[in-house]
Amino acid sequence: MKIKKITAFSNDRQIWRLLITESNKLIVEERDVEKKEAFFSCIDVQSGKVLWKNYQLDEKFWVGVEALYKDVIVFHKFGRPDMPGHREILIHKLEDKSFLWKTLEYEFLFVFEDKIYCCQRGFEKHKYVALNYLTGALEEDFGSDHLLVNERKILAGQNDEFKDYRYADDFQTAADLSGTSKEIVDKYIAQFNVAGKIEFIKYDDYILFNFHYKNETGTLTNRFIAFDEQKNKEVLNQVLIASANAFVPDSFFMKNQFLFLLKGKNSVLIYEFK
Repeated sequence: MKIKKITAFSNDRQIWRLLITESNKLIVEERDVEKKEAFFSCIDVQSGKVLWKNYQLDEKFWVGVEALYKDVIVFHKFGRPDMPGHREILIHKLEDKSFLWKTLEYEFLFVFEDKIYCCQRGFEKHKYVALNYLTGALEEDFGSDHLLVNERKILAGQNDEFKDYRYADDFQTAADLSGTSKEIVDKYIAQFNVAGKIEFIKYDDYILFNFHYKNETGTLTNRFIAFDEQKNKEVLNQVLIASANAFVPDSFFMKNQFLFLLKGKNSVLIYEFK
């Protein structure tokens, strides 16, 4: 098995969220907090091809992503800039960001079996419906029966959308890591004045880990290492942040055979184990 770099993506804006679809399309949400603008881009993880980038809705900042479902992306707006409540549902195709449908009448709840479950809030009672995810057509009207809607929500939650993900664990508290892996990590960190916890993922014959250490300027450097234990060989050594004032957790994760590294605040690197 070898590690191959797929792509590096950056627009020199702060990356806010990374979301990945079932078909391995990466949605990158970036925000310019000073200008109050949000931008969305879509990358095919397998090829590294940017399908579209720098997309903005008519509302430039007070927007976000509710969900990714099959071949669509579900956007929302906020009730007011100073309020966290969501309003509106806006559906776009993932492939080319083209607009499909929207509703100002309902708020998004969840997606289940090709239906978007929504709520229309009332003063005393709320109304619940399920809309076709591709057309917005009414599929079911539940009235105020929130118990039935909650039953569907529980069923939807049983579909573990994160089952193919691997997130970093704390090296210091790892109980099932082999002696070889521990020796490799210990050898690296012995060279530095390490600060904070060490995070790792064990994938096949590879130990993947990152750590922070104090540098000559008195700040922290965040470094990532990928080491092939079978070949006893370092395959990747990447500085993720050259100078940080505090420990930055969750700097990398995996989905299936793909590795995602967050470099600085505005860049994501994608690798594949083949």
